[in-house]
Amino acid sequence: MGDRLYATQFHPEPTTKAFTERMAVYRDDGYFDSADYEAIAGRVLAASVTEPMRLLRAFADRFAAA
Repeated sequence: MGDRLYATQFHPEPTTKAFTERMAVYRDDGYFDSADYEAIAGRVLAASVTEPMRLLRAFADRFAAA
């Protein structure tokens, strides 16, 4: 934006379904006990993921005018 470059270090776009699909891919890679997948996926699916897009919008609004 202008003579500066701003970036974020998170992924605001995934849905809870996308997160659980990624969890399934990495289920046996040690990120969590694979036996706990169903319980963890249930918590993820029930979570609200509205904040990442709100944060990204606030970031863009703040620096778009800079």
